[in-house]
Amino acid sequence: MDIIKELPEIFEEFAEQKKQSFLEVKKCKDRHIPVIGAYCSYFPRELATAMGAVPVGLCSSSEETVKTAESVLPKNICPLIKSSYGFAISDRCPYFHFSDLVVGETTCDGKKKMYEMMAKFKPVHVMELPNSQSERGYEFWRGEVIRAKEFLEEFFHVVITEEMTRSAVHLNNRIRMSLKSLCEVMKLDPVPVLGEDIQKMVLGSKYRFDFQTTPELVAGVREKILKEYGQGKRQERRVRILVTGCPVGGDSLKVIRAVEENGGVVVATENCSGVRALSRMVEEGRWKELIREIPIKKGDFIQIEPGTVHAIKAHTLILETQQNSDITYRLYDYDRVQANGKKRELHIQKSLDVITVDGEEQPNVESTCGLPENVLNQIYSCEKYDIFKLTVNKEAVIDQKYPFLAASVLEGEGQIDGSPLGKGDHFIVPAGYGELRISGNMSLILSTVEE
Repeated sequence: MDIIKELPEIFEEFAEQKKQSFLEVKKCKDRHIPVIGAYCSYFPRELATAMGAVPVGLCSSSEETVKTAESVLPKNICPLIKSSYGFAISDRCPYFHFSDLVVGETTCDGKKKMYEMMAKFKPVHVMELPNSQSERGYEFWRGEVIRAKEFLEEFFHVVITEEMTRSAVHLNNRIRMSLKSLCEVMKLDPVPVLGEDIQKMVLGSKYRFDFQTTPELVAGVREKILKEYGQGKRQERRVRILVTGCPVGGDSLKVIRAVEENGGVVVATENCSGVRALSRMVEEGRWKELIREIPIKKGDFIQIEPGTVHAIKAHTLILETQQNSDITYRLYDYDRVQANGKKRELHIQKSLDVITVDGEEQPNVESTCGLPENVLNQIYSCEKYDIFKLTVNKEAVIDQKYPFLAASVLEGEGQIDGSPLGKGDHFIVPAGYGELRISGNMSLILSTVEE
């Protein structure tokens, strides 16, 4: 999507999105569209969107209602709870006012008590959270999600099918991934924009009820940021700060603002509403929609950038050139079952932590067939390594001027300085070897490092 507006105008529009959507949520009510309010990111928004409801984040990040809450709650209780409950009892949050139901969670004893009191004047369903990240905890939470689904079906007199849920999960994952990609522009140094601007986008996106267009809009903003960065529009180099500890939004944005008004820049927020929440993808099982298949043929070369999710299909033989690595993270295993009846371990979170390529660009596939014979043909070069293709027809003489040459025979047979070679053989030619004579009829791939 081409973004015509200037970036500061876009950021301010997202900053005002929460206020602008007050009228939108009223229109939803007028059209008898259910509205479900929540305070925590643990609430599975997918269940709400699956049944055609509008999920909204309830007001909880302003100190203006704290005194109101203190007329009922102890003064030493968490300010987040006092703000939330103050908005509720004073009826000053339009989203709370128009919500048909509030879905709560047992994140702390204070929240539990708040929901107990809130249930006296607003329908509330509380999801219980597991106390540990374990297999038992996972099964417990799975049961809570199912219980929430069944409650919504009974409360709103609807049926939430698996197909509806998968569709909602897919949409919400697209929104999360678009926002995660937007946040990752802050990896650039110097940064392209301020951290407060990124937070305006992330927080404001929660109040865009045109969910289908959000991923494309956010991607368009990201592209505009990167385009202008390439043109030299960027911030001066600043101290890079990570903000962590509590949800960011409303009055708490002043922390980010204070950092950036004093010469720093907030490059990430690590909390329940930051990059971690955006990375918490739900396992959909719709791999054919998420994985792009690229046709290949014998002799093709593909450069795979670091941080790219990649795999090969059956009946494919590849030669992989890379730096030494003892770690492989398995993101998906085609649901295969081992001899013991169990699936192999997946590393979902570890994979998400190192994925840096969003897959928007098509990898470049180049054929190495038809290159000149008996000479080293450089097929790829970067700051880390060089890769060559050598097709030997009778004899090739190579000057070994590199730190080393790691070679593999792709097909054919022959000799290297009198020693026999065949398909599948590998050898290393050390530095200072001098003139290298290879005879026969065969194809080889050779690689070396940059000096």
